[in-house]
Amino acid sequence: MVLLLPHILLLTCSLGLAKAAITSGCGKQATNVGLTTPFNVTSSNASRNFLVHVPLGYDNHHQYPVVLAFHGNTETAAELELDTRLSDPKWSPSASLPSLPCLGFKLMVYPNGINASWAGASYSNSTISQDLQFVSDVLSDLSSNFCIDSNKIYATGFSNGGGFVDILACSGNSVGAKFAAFVAASGAYYQEALYNSTYQCVPAKSPTPIAFIHGLNDSDVFYDGGDGEGGFLPAVPAVVDSWVSRNRCGNLSTADSYNGTVHISSWTCDGVDGALEHYREADMGHVWASQQQTFSQLVIGEGPTKLEANDVIMKFFDKFSLDKESNWGRFTINWNGGDRH
Repeated sequence: MVLLLPHILLLTCSLGLAKAAITSGCGKQATNVGLTTPFNVTSSNASRNFLVHVPLGYDNHHQYPVVLAFHGNTETAAELELDTRLSDPKWSPSASLPSLPCLGFKLMVYPNGINASWAGASYSNSTISQDLQFVSDVLSDLSSNFCIDSNKIYATGFSNGGGFVDILACSGNSVGAKFAAFVAASGAYYQEALYNSTYQCVPAKSPTPIAFIHGLNDSDVFYDGGDGEGGFLPAVPAVVDSWVSRNRCGNLSTADSYNGTVHISSWTCDGVDGALEHYREADMGHVWASQQQTFSQLVIGEGPTKLEANDVIMKFFDKFSLDKESNWGRFTINWNGGDRH
């Protein structure tokens, strides 16, 4: 009975997986099921690497959503996985059958930046074109080795990695067009200060689903902007406003919870509810938002946050795919009696 249980769960839960063009990795046996394994790829004439966590219930005949998570400056892919706990299967149940005790229904991918940084900041060790090419090469490698749903590829990131997620969303004329949605956590948006002058932001479509999570108490990437370690930082609200314009957003709804500590703004953009969201927590510093203690919280002496970034991120992603945008509601956290406006 114990040996049969994973297969029973798999047959039941796989009903929720979307159908997309079959990738060459479908049918290929994966030997690292339930584990996080390093992969290498040659990109822009350099050897680069990334980690892949394959869910324990992986079935190579069904197509899986993919989430790329980008680490912060001086951090590694392994450290981000450890800090965020994004590989925990509870954060990636079947989207259509969330009540079933599934064994994980997303491939989690953690790329490593060159010398632990991503393009966009003055301290970066790579160019934007190099890192965009690397992401493209990672996706090609994933398609060759795993059965993935090409309509459900997503990106999230922390700090410098969050800023790179914003760059990806602005790269719709290249690899950014392969992503269905983006979420940046405590992002350092150095590049946003240069758009319309040195660079252009070219989203693949309007709306491009994107969400931002940030703490008002962030002393590394200031919410109100200013001089940062990697250059000038635009204010987070200014970055969000840029996406209000890019996504042609209209109706704004807001919600407060935890006695006003958490504030959420959600826009309807080009007729799509919740295509742009901003999550703000008053007493949160430069950490990965989690209701369980994380290493990034311990480093700066903070306790758990009110927000749970993993819940916000995965529920936001589950609303969107390249072949279909679903209006499943603007708000993506449990409010525990919070007020909506």
